[in-house]
Amino acid sequence: MPNNKHSIKIGGMHCASCAQTIEKKLKSLKGVKKVNVNFATESANVEYDPKLVSDINIEKAVENTGYKVLKAAGNELNFKIIGMDNSHCVNTIENALNLVKGITYKKLSTNERATIGFDPSKTNSEEIKKIIKKAGYEPVEESIDREKEAREKEMTHLKKLFFIGLTLSIPIFILSFPELFKLNLGNLPVNLILLILATPVQFYAGYRFYTGTLIALRNKSANMDSLIAIGTSAAYFYSAAVTIFPNFFLSKSVYFDTAAVIITFIILGKYLEAKAKGRASEAIKKLIGLQPKTATIIRNNKEIKIPIEEVQVNDIIIIKPGEKIPVDGIVIDGWHCYRWPFFC
Repeated sequence: MPNNKHSIKIGGMHCASCAQTIEKKLKSLKGVKKVNVNFATESANVEYDPKLVSDINIEKAVENTGYKVLKAAGNELNFKIIGMDNSHCVNTIENALNLVKGITYKKLSTNERATIGFDPSKTNSEEIKKIIKKAGYEPVEESIDREKEAREKEMTHLKKLFFIGLTLSIPIFILSFPELFKLNLGNLPVNLILLILATPVQFYAGYRFYTGTLIALRNKSANMDSLIAIGTSAAYFYSAAVTIFPNFFLSKSVYFDTAAVIITFIILGKYLEAKAKGRASEAIKKLIGLQPKTATIIRNNKEIKIPIEEVQVNDIIIIKPGEKIPVDGIVIDGWHCYRWPFFC
């Protein structure tokens, strides 16, 4: 049996070290032959023996390392099911879908929305549509970009963290260098104010760096998050100790500004990076959108049109004059084969 290939989108990778951690984990799975994890595209391509491991096993391995799988195994359909507007209708359709082998999950709601995951080796979108129609309802397929949703959510969160960090870092910087702004602070407890302002930046805006460090430690490695967490924590906790126990230190200097400004600017960098990746991803999707949505194949000596997602290995595809080539393959017959045999 030939090896299978599985491509997945992964969220939560912050640097090349994250990609190496995921790659190492996947290579440890029995049955995995080749692995290529790309940090820039946030994706993983895995070649494996289907007798020893499955798509779901591969995705669970990624999630066990602490990262998110943005593209689920198999296929996912998003329907608006006309008429499914009450709990009775939901139960009717759910009972009908329970009879279909290969459905991995289903989420039905009374607002006529349905999300159905399925294993393409056991069933397909046409079969699922037929079952819903037999139950007396009309499914209308919708397109939901899970990757885009996750990326936009991440960008919104990073923007929020940046503005929190910026709002608090500005007064921290001013109070840390009053001479630059010609301020007379008098008997004001400056260090205590700095501690209060820096704490939300360190542990709320900088929380992601601590979680990234824990994930790296769990996988017996280190990454960029580890460097940021250790560096800013050293500055913060030393400064906090000087503020709370000033008599134990000869120098009363604190470095809250260092920790806060570093965290704020790195979050800004991550936001700009996520924004750039989003634009690149959209451009790639526009190019992919030029690909044909259907393919004409021969099955049981008949020509039938099917979605390209349902094309299987060894299917014979017919490309008629003027049509685009829907998938990769080998030319086995045609005009070029007769005129230019070296193309075949």
